[in-house]
Amino acid sequence: MKLNKLTALILGLMSSSALFASDISIDLPSSVPIKTFEVKENQIGIGYIMFDVKLEIEDDYYGDKIGDVDYKTNGFIYTYASSKESFFGEEFETSFTAGTIESELKDNIFVDSGYRYNNTYDKSGFYIGYRPAYSYALYSEEKMNINIATSLHYIFFTLGGDYSISRSDGQAYAYDETTYGLGLKPTSVLQGTYKPLSNIAVSFYGGLSTFIALSVTDYENKVDSSDYDTEGEFLAENITPLYGWDIAYKFSNDSILNLSTAFANYSSNQSTEVVVRYIFTF
Repeated sequence: MKLNKLTALILGLMSSSALFASDISIDLPSSVPIKTFEVKENQIGIGYIMFDVKLEIEDDYYGDKIGDVDYKTNGFIYTYASSKESFFGEEFETSFTAGTIESELKDNIFVDSGYRYNNTYDKSGFYIGYRPAYSYALYSEEKMNINIATSLHYIFFTLGGDYSISRSDGQAYAYDETTYGLGLKPTSVLQGTYKPLSNIAVSFYGGLSTFIALSVTDYENKVDSSDYDTEGEFLAENITPLYGWDIAYKFSNDSILNLSTAFANYSSNQSTEVVVRYIFTF
């Protein structure tokens, strides 16, 4: 029953992106949940998250293509043990995340829909997140485990800067924008873990993820200062397949070094996420 409820909830959250929203203009880390060695109550984990994503974005009002934007985030993750049952199943760990966001327009000159563009895009910001992780065991033996691992990454983010669009037919405009948003990134993966030795765990996984958010943006025309406003928006990306691997090494003092890498490549959304954590007794 728990598995059915969890599956229905995750699919419902992910399906909302296909039903209600337009193309997303920002994406943030999922911190894919992988359960290998148990984190004890007197242990904490501290680590680093790197997330790179390329998104094809456009101006919402005029519909002009801005271009392919690379968002790069660098941040940290703080994890502590959790072993409680909930509506979602067994919560095996809870994490807090935070990081900076930088952007780069890959090609400022390009041709689209018969027009030649010469654009700019420069935005930066930060995010703060809370990410509980849950696991449902499908198969468990001493050296081999198969789980469904799920996380719900709740994220506050802000992004500010400017962009400009110059089209070959003479149309040109530029805006300063500041965005504040609250998002949710649900991720669910099927995880297979093999332990060739008692202190080494190697995992491979594949699953689905999406990102949905409510945001408020203040914008101002850089040429005409009387053109300014505040707009609310519902952001969402398509359900994105992802896959990756994880390796964990357990030291003799029960501390754990963990490296995880996830990849997604779907339509105009291409991303790479790397998480390195060291879990130790305090």
